[in-house]
Amino acid sequence: MKLALAFLVALQPLLDRAAAYVEQYKHDFALVISDEDYLQRLSGRDAKLKMWVPARMRETYVDRAGTRNEERIECTATYSNFRRFETSARIVQ
Repeated sequence: MKLALAFLVALQPLLDRAAAYVEQYKHDFALVISDEDYLQRLSGRDAKLKMWVPARMRETYVDRAGTRNEERIECTATYSNFRRFETSARIVQ
């Protein structure tokens, strides 16, 4: 019994630190919670590039954080004047 009590007494500071960490985590990330929807549509093949190209991209971000009012951001991008480009990379160790 004394050993169990000593163990609990020694464990309490660790439990207190863990609880404080969880509370701080909840506080720090309460406003980060959001949803994102992404939709990209292809319009058809570009004759010059001989490949499928996107016509439009839609994104929706919904912030549902905590007790704040829901905030919604809707974005639409349309594409035209497609051009081919190239790039390269190398691994540096």
